[in-house]
Amino acid sequence: MAAIQTDVAEVVGTELDHEKIKFVTERHGLDMTHLSDVRRNFDLGYFDVITLFHVLEHFVNPYEELIQILELLNDDGILIIEVPNLDDWMLSVSHGYRQFWYQRAHAQFFRWVSLLKLLHRIGMVGNVEFVQRYSIRNMLHWLWAGWPQISEPNKIDYSQLTFSEVVYGHVLKSLKATDTMIVSAVSYD
Repeated sequence: MAAIQTDVAEVVGTELDHEKIKFVTERHGLDMTHLSDVRRNFDLGYFDVITLFHVLEHFVNPYEELIQILELLNDDGILIIEVPNLDDWMLSVSHGYRQFWYQRAHAQFFRWVSLLKLLHRIGMVGNVEFVQRYSIRNMLHWLWAGWPQISEPNKIDYSQLTFSEVVYGHVLKSLKATDTMIVSAVSYD
């Protein structure tokens, strides 16, 4: 939220956990709203952009949740969704990674096709971008040790990409087998 606050007129963050809302508000001075209050506090069509970063996979009924969320998006609005990729290459090569990846907190799992079908069902059309968040070092650590590389940063540092990171990310993107997918969607009506 803080990263875009200077570029937009208003930023509203939502959260389900009251303690997390308190922490973000006090520590970072950001305006947070409990998710259940959003529909009461904002008019229908209020938002130009709604983002769901690693949220959709936690909904038991993503269709119903998205229908309610979209009521808050204006007619020309953009919905941006980031979710884990069920076609993540690491799921096919590491038992430890699979055990870690399939979390109880995740009620849904998405492939790019299922994500686009869900969007179409709610009246939206989208474009999928495949993003590799975790580095080749993290992948090697999973294969060698069977657990994530925790002692060192394991996300890709895009400012200092090595040749191997570039190739690793490029190959996974070409296979649609990255760890993350981001979809930008608009209404097709």
